[in-house]
Amino acid sequence: MAGSFKRVVPRVREHLSDHAVFYSIFLPFVLVIALASVVLYMVLVELRLAPVKMEQLDKVDAAKSEILRELGQIERVPSLIRRNPDVRESLEANSPLALDTLVSEFSFFSHVSPLISQVRWLDSTGMERVRVNVERGVARAVPEEQLQSKQHRDYFKDAWPLGPTETYLSAVDLNMEGGSVVWPLEPTVRAAVRTGENDNLRDGLLVVNFDLSPLFSRLRRLSDETQQLEIVDQNSFWLLHPDTSMEWGFLSTSESHRLVSADPGFWNDIQNNEVGLGAVDDTLMRSFSKVRFSSGERTSRTEALADMIVIVQTRQNIVGAIKTSSALFAAACGLLLVMGAGALGWNLSAAYNRENGLKRDLQREGEDLKRAYRSLSSAHERTVLLQNELVESRKLSSLGMVVAGVAQELNTPTSSAILNLDWARTLENDIEYRLRDHDTWPSLENDFLICRERLDSASADVRHVDELINSFKRLAVDRTLQAPELFELRGRIDDVLVTMETRLNHHGVDVITNVSDDIALESYPGIFSLVIQYILDNTLEHAFEGAKSGKLKIHGRVDSGRHIILEISDNGRGIDAHIAGKVFDPFVTSARNRGHIGLGMHFVHQWVHNLLQGVIVLESQPGLGTRHIITLPVTLPQPGRTTAARLSI
Repeated sequence: MAGSFKRVVPRVREHLSDHAVFYSIFLPFVLVIALASVVLYMVLVELRLAPVKMEQLDKVDAAKSEILRELGQIERVPSLIRRNPDVRESLEANSPLALDTLVSEFSFFSHVSPLISQVRWLDSTGMERVRVNVERGVARAVPEEQLQSKQHRDYFKDAWPLGPTETYLSAVDLNMEGGSVVWPLEPTVRAAVRTGENDNLRDGLLVVNFDLSPLFSRLRRLSDETQQLEIVDQNSFWLLHPDTSMEWGFLSTSESHRLVSADPGFWNDIQNNEVGLGAVDDTLMRSFSKVRFSSGERTSRTEALADMIVIVQTRQNIVGAIKTSSALFAAACGLLLVMGAGALGWNLSAAYNRENGLKRDLQREGEDLKRAYRSLSSAHERTVLLQNELVESRKLSSLGMVVAGVAQELNTPTSSAILNLDWARTLENDIEYRLRDHDTWPSLENDFLICRERLDSASADVRHVDELINSFKRLAVDRTLQAPELFELRGRIDDVLVTMETRLNHHGVDVITNVSDDIALESYPGIFSLVIQYILDNTLEHAFEGAKSGKLKIHGRVDSGRHIILEISDNGRGIDAHIAGKVFDPFVTSARNRGHIGLGMHFVHQWVHNLLQGVIVLESQPGLGTRHIITLPVTLPQPGRTTAARLSI
């Protein structure tokens, strides 16, 4: 057993360690959900009992209203009869007792209330002298031989000591005739006043019986399947109960027929409060209210003798069912929430573990990225060096092409000048020889004219060579400048065209230049000439490939005095659609098989945008030619931002 425990403990610790996040989330959730379930249970019970409580209050109010409507003024009836002149005349102390008149008046007053069942006058010995019974609304005088003595009845003993202004109200009990309870039972309340106490009337007691059977029948109908109505007197005996065997317990000696015995705590609440609303114990909800019949005219000796307590309570299974169903619902909700919290906690725990795993993976990948970054940085440095070398090679290639063009251009006039000079030298020797033979002028004139012509031709060739050399010097000097300067647009374009004249002629391309001589801009002339040269090189290499002739137009104009727009267009074969949008990207070319690497137009784009601070746009359609539109500022907005390093690009 101890060994098993020792093996289990490490596993439990490992489990708790692995799922610490889950339990740190789940357990507080369980506690909160448990408290919330308890609160939900209480709220549900309260909400579901609220209609029951309202129904109870309605039934209490209905029963109380019914009782007060019927019995609220019963204490006034005996006094009303006593004040009747005919009754007073019939009961005068010094006159014979007028029984017929009393019967007539009692019969009349018996219709004051439908609850009146008897109207009687008892003499000082408690003997009934006149009694009128009311049955089904018909008043009938009781024969003299059927009149009874009531001197031993409680209501006679209690009412006899009344003063002339006091009214006695009996407790609710059952009507009795001849010492026996009348069947069917007749719940009865008696109201009585004294006669003969300082009022010049015969000494006696005027008593009115009120049969509460119709009232109790209506009250009994207020009970239903969920609520039951009970009425208890001031001694805690049930006057009305769903179980009729529990009613009128004062007729027996059994204490079980009293509320104080059945539920002492509840009876104590009734004793201490006038009203109780919706009190709930384990299985019942009960409400009560006391009903007082008196109007406040009674003295303290008759106070509360006829009071009743109306009680409405749920049947045994109602509150229990509500509590059970509410508990089940709250438990189900709590269980669902616990399951949801468990799923949430598990997912969060799994996410946390995944996050930690990802963090570790990210750390490892970060280290790998750092190593890769260092490797890429080294490769980038090598690439930059290679790119710079490539740029320099392109520059040298461009310069070589210029030199080759200049050399080609210089070759023809130089050769012509040498031939002319050689011919002139030969003529000079011949003239010298002939002069020595004493030739005359006419024979030498033609040779002098030919010599002069040859010398003039040589002179022209030498001047052309000088022009080419000057153009080459301007291009060479411009491309070494590190600061912007003012230059003429037409002059720089012509310099480039002069250096490329041989290649243009080789491809049979005619150049039409429409640029005014007075257009000038302050920029980098060397970079500008490179842009023009690269565009013309690209045009010759691609636009007129395989063509025997072509046309190239260069048009320049000033826009709004702040920008120069230069258009270079050709009537070549155009650019394929899948390449046109990527012409300025690095390493994009359609002639890689001829040794091109696709950086020329990329350099053009970089120079125009970054150094000349302009914009270049290319428009082309296959078979319709290509147009380059270059927009440059007349004066660089921020010439200082261009550094020597950037110029080296």
